[in-house]
Amino acid sequence: MKNTFLNIGLAVALVLLFIASIYLVPAVIVAGVLSIPLYFTSKIKSVRIISINLLILLISLFVIELFFVSFSVIENFRKKNNKQTFRVFDRSTKKEINDSKSYTQILHEELGYGPMVNTIINSKKIKKDEVFYDVNYTIDENGHRITTNNSFNKNLKKSILFFGCSFTYGDGVQDNESLPYLFNSKTNNKYNVYNFAFSGYGAHQMLAILDNNIEKKSIKNNEKVHYVFYQAILDHINRVAFSSYPKYVLDNKDEILFVRPEVQNFVETRKPKSLILLKLTSLNHQKQRADISNHERDLFIKVIRKSRDLVQQKYQAKFVVILWDLTKKNNQLVSENEYNLNYVVDGLKKEKIDYILVSSILDDYKNNSQQYTINGDGHPSPLAYKKIADYLTKNIIKQ
Repeated sequence: MKNTFLNIGLAVALVLLFIASIYLVPAVIVAGVLSIPLYFTSKIKSVRIISINLLILLISLFVIELFFVSFSVIENFRKKNNKQTFRVFDRSTKKEINDSKSYTQILHEELGYGPMVNTIINSKKIKKDEVFYDVNYTIDENGHRITTNNSFNKNLKKSILFFGCSFTYGDGVQDNESLPYLFNSKTNNKYNVYNFAFSGYGAHQMLAILDNNIEKKSIKNNEKVHYVFYQAILDHINRVAFSSYPKYVLDNKDEILFVRPEVQNFVETRKPKSLILLKLTSLNHQKQRADISNHERDLFIKVIRKSRDLVQQKYQAKFVVILWDLTKKNNQLVSENEYNLNYVVDGLKKEKIDYILVSSILDDYKNNSQQYTINGDGHPSPLAYKKIADYLTKNIIKQ
């Protein structure tokens, strides 16, 4: 009988601890209702010990949770005037769409997520009374940010594709200040230029686009693709390694393998209600991203290689990686980034993938880093994009 009560007590304790990680306040109340009477009425010493210790544990967790809540309130108060807002408008009617969350949370069957088509997204970043930027992102009927004020020229038979993340998409700059747009202008609109990038994307989205022929839905009139540019940052190593969808892994022969999850919600990941559990989850995620191995680095390089191979097989086009090897931290490379950089560069060389280091274009970056980044944000400035576009048109493109 004693062991039975002990087992029941342990089972109840585990259930309450699980509930506590999600709903601490109800758990403390339930524990109090169960534990206090049990402590005073039970004649079994072990049951009394479990009941009172459980109550003490839950109260301790509640106090810790209260600390995190208080800290969160203070942080939110500090940041109440430091925010980024989005407003989404229908491109045709200019009427605002109420569900502005759709900016980053619209489902895409092959890519996981993407922007709404035929929209104008107003993005504003503010800190206190200072507006760092207030810009519009115009998205065309295929879900790409525009690269010209006009529709694509149906008479042109040559096209150029850009892939990447927010650095290529152009977070924080106007439509006509993004790299693909500036590139299009500097080549005198001789090409139809397509921007397949989006905020948060990586090399895995590029591969998914090419692997599923998504780009062909946008390219019209049997245009010949002449060049493909992929603008990469070192964080893409993490994005490829820890992406939920599209998910690529290396098989036992070190070949790229696409993994399709049976059940996957790409839009909303349910966050735990307990700040303790949320903090632990966040710390574990940060540790995973910090502890990347050469296996993850190899995966990143091989995803790029397969993308390059697809470009050459389908279009016989020139594929070039534009690699950001610069960071804002004291305008110097930190050791982990330096290791990643050297590993990636060596990998690109080994795979004979053409690449350009941004440091070779923005050669005065270390002394003038502020002019190449958006104040209060860290994304590249219009000047940085202008210089990169100049370099590409003068040194890469054969017009």
